[in-house]
Amino acid sequence: FEECHLTLNKDDPGTLRGREPVPGYPGTTYHQLAVQLAVEHTTALYREVRGLVAGSVPGGVDGECVTDNLFRAAQFAPCAVSNPTSVLPKQVSGQPVGIAPGPPA
Repeated sequence: FEECHLTLNKDDPGTLRGREPVPGYPGTTYHQLAVQLAVEHTTALYREVRGLVAGSVPGGVDGECVTDNLFRAAQFAPCAVSNPTSVLPKQVSGQPVGIAPGPPA
């Protein structure tokens, strides 16, 4: 990559490269551009991970509560819902997993 973390100097606007203007972006320095990109992509990644976590919990658990517990270290709340939705089928066959059912009797 022509531009990378070390040459963009997003951590220091006072460096020679960090304070240079970005061609095609009037009034924007390399430092400002790097900060903007870091914020945008970190936010997008946070939202993606939050959605994956919230969507992966079983019935009877509030996914948003689970993600709140994960991302807010100082907070912990029980996440069971009062009327859980069963994730099991209404009727479960007695057939062991991995064995094909026999022909009908």
